[in-house]
Amino acid sequence: MSLEIIAEGIEPVEQHDFLQKEGCDQGQGFLMGKPMAKAELPTLLDSVVLNPPEVLTRIMKISEAS
Repeated sequence: MSLEIIAEGIEPVEQHDFLQKEGCDQGQGFLMGKPMAKAELPTLLDSVVLNPPEVLTRIMKISEAS
């Protein structure tokens, strides 16, 4: 059986790292971003592109290596 694994509620980086090692395909949680108003999204996206947070930089590097 081929299932895609999606984790919810990821908060610490260590939890993200563990889930990734265990083969989790996708995840979401406060580690990636907290709930926000629609009007705040463009500012967040601009800041991530210009200055990515550590966890996003790590995720991008891992994805590029795969």
